[in-house]
Amino acid sequence: MGFSSFLTSDTKESIFNKYTLNNKTVYLLMPNNEQNIKLFNYNGYHTFESDYGDINIFKKLFEMNFGENVVTENNKFDLGVACYIGKFYKTKNGNIYANSIVAEVLRFLNVDNVFIYENYYKDIFIDGEVTNIIKHNKSGNFEKCYVDSLLTSHLKFSFNEAAKYESFDKAEQCPNQGFF
Repeated sequence: MGFSSFLTSDTKESIFNKYTLNNKTVYLLMPNNEQNIKLFNYNGYHTFESDYGDINIFKKLFEMNFGENVVTENNKFDLGVACYIGKFYKTKNGNIYANSIVAEVLRFLNVDNVFIYENYYKDIFIDGEVTNIIKHNKSGNFEKCYVDSLLTSHLKFSFNEAAKYESFDKAEQCPNQGFF
């Protein structure tokens, strides 16, 4: 993912990056009564400064769901992005088709019957038929699903330090990228 940002979960306000005059402190809401994390100086590329050092928000999302030491630091970003926006396809027979990164997250979630596809257009066997993801999806034989629907923890932000994680929905992407 390139340049982007989020909306706060409670007020749906843009989290502006540090290159704007509207940049201000925001809090990552933490589940299970953990202390919210104070974040500042968002760089526009998924990393905030904090009292604990820089926090890449997608790495943090992965850690919130699977722990800190289950994969290398290099893999956490890609797996965290897959947690946030990853999708997979489920057939009527219960088989699941996903790219390799999403498949890895599904493995952590103990999802069975996962098959990996290289790209949407490459022909593969799907439920005994030679087809590809695009054609099979157009035929109505797939249900498009999102990884975040399987997660127990989501990214939630607020400008209010006392906001409670359980009170709000997950953060949405900011349509103005935290800048415009």
